[in-house]
Amino acid sequence: TDLAQSLIRMGRACVVTGDEGLVTAATSSNQEHSYRVADTTNSVRDLQRDVAYVEQLHKAEYQAVAEERGIWQQPTVRELRSDVVEEVEFQTKASMLQKAWRWIRG
Repeated sequence: TDLAQSLIRMGRACVVTGDEGLVTAATSSNQEHSYRVADTTNSVRDLQRDVAYVEQLHKAEYQAVAEERGIWQQPTVRELRSDVVEEVEFQTKASMLQKAWRWIRG
């Protein structure tokens, strides 16, 4: 079992991608010690696996949000990640016509 996926599924962690995923060790007075975590693979196969894995994590997060598990019960977390909450609510409450219209608009 994958630890990250289990934690996300139980609502004990959330998915962070893109710029939110930057790790910084900088202090407020000295920016010279900041660093980034980056994957520098050029292999298409590795990138495809990474994408598939992140999709699995997002699906687990979707379930946790929909069922309000763990951290997703907290109003503060729901406000901070309102984009995720709004998407889950749209997918669970919207009619097929609304979903189709959204898909057409892109």
